[in-house]
Amino acid sequence: MLLTVSDRGDPALASSVVINITVIDVNDHRPQFTNSSYELTVPEDVAVGQTLLTLTAVDADVGLNAQLEYLLVNTGL
Repeated sequence: MLLTVSDRGDPALASSVVINITVIDVNDHRPQFTNSSYELTVPEDVAVGQTLLTLTAVDADVGLNAQLEYLLVNTGL
């Protein structure tokens, strides 16, 4: 995923970072996100702790194998 931030200056300043997403699935069906891409604009004065984006995925496995867990992990890189 490519995360890009920019201001509304003239000229506009921007910076980007690549975010690696790892999907781990130990069963026969991998999770599928409902959208293939997401784009949003976040104002610089957004409140800390506010939800910015909701991701939805489904797994065609059954029972416990169909449960999904999302984690954000800081790898310190």
